[in-house]
Amino acid sequence: MAPNNFAGIIQSYQILPQQMVNPVAILLPWVEAVCGICLLSGYFVKGSVFIVDFLMIIFILALLFNIYRGVDVACGCFSVSDPGEKITALTIARDLSLLAVGVWILYYRLKTDYAGQKFQPAV
Repeated sequence: MAPNNFAGIIQSYQILPQQMVNPVAILLPWVEAVCGICLLSGYFVKGSVFIVDFLMIIFILALLFNIYRGVDVACGCFSVSDPGEKITALTIARDLSLLAVGVWILYYRLKTDYAGQKFQPAV
């Protein structure tokens, strides 16, 4: 709802080039929303959970990179209007647990979708 504020949070991570900040701030929430709707509705679950897992991995790496560099940046996870929570080990643990759930969903979905099917090599 506030792309300017979200762009400021993205910029504070100091990872993306300046010309990429605004497009990411505009597109990322829509990608997340569409993936969330797909997950909740049960359509395109494997693709959606793969995208969400990939985004979570990128986010965790961005957090770890900023911790390593000593950049004091707010997470930006639950609010764009205030400085928000600072990155801590608890932030990383929370995100790793969310990633674990996403990986489990992907694994379970792949396992159940292909259960009982024999592998047929392409001709």
